[in-house]
Amino acid sequence: MMKVTGICMVRDAEDIIGYIVEHMVEQVDQVIVADNLSQDKTRQILESFGSKITLVEDNDPAYRQSEKMTDLALLAGRLGAEWVVPFDADEWWYSDQGRLADVIRDNNYCIYVAQMFDHYPTGVDSDDPNPMKRIAWRNPGPNPLHKVACRITNGMIIEMGNHNVTYRDHLPTYGTDLIKVRHYPYRSAKQFVDKAVVGAMALDLTDLPFETGQHWRQYAQIARDHGDAELENVFREHFWRHDPALSGDLILDPIIP
Repeated sequence: MMKVTGICMVRDAEDIIGYIVEHMVEQVDQVIVADNLSQDKTRQILESFGSKITLVEDNDPAYRQSEKMTDLALLAGRLGAEWVVPFDADEWWYSDQGRLADVIRDNNYCIYVAQMFDHYPTGVDSDDPNPMKRIAWRNPGPNPLHKVACRITNGMIIEMGNHNVTYRDHLPTYGTDLIKVRHYPYRSAKQFVDKAVVGAMALDLTDLPFETGQHWRQYAQIARDHGDAELENVFREHFWRHDPALSGDLILDPIIP
């Protein structure tokens, strides 16, 4: 049977990574996670999965996502996989047609394009520690950016953000409308600030253009110039709704009822 492997790089995501990995372990045949110098309980949570996942140490503080995810894909290939699902710590991948690995195998495309739906916290959220249960309101339509799952070959490159993959030797076939992603990028004011500041520092260690991760860089600059409290105000203004039913720009659609 052709193997499908989930691959992920993560840093400081203790509030969500356990739930995401637990779900992905059920959806694919193998999971590989690279921990990038986490300072919270992320590493301990990953270690608690034992042999259910392959845990890789990433001691490079720079945000070289494309290079690192491509390396993880090739590692998955060496471990027997033919496809990879490159997932982030805040992404819940699924298919309405069944288990993710089975859908990928049964349709046999080279690239699977997954629409992504962004969830945002609100003033009516429950106190459940699982973000996928707590943060039930999302944008009505998909994010303009999509995610991809893909076949593994030498010469492949998973691009920044896991939004596309390129191949050196052939033109890929695409499968659409088979896989979806629920996205939980901002879960609290503190998490928003921490993500922006750490992300901007990691970007500053690369030679990537300013446009790459521009939002992180700009948010981190607000924190440097005006303090974390001002950046928390940005979160509350743009990524949080006091009463989503009254705001009218989100719909109630929990992925876990």
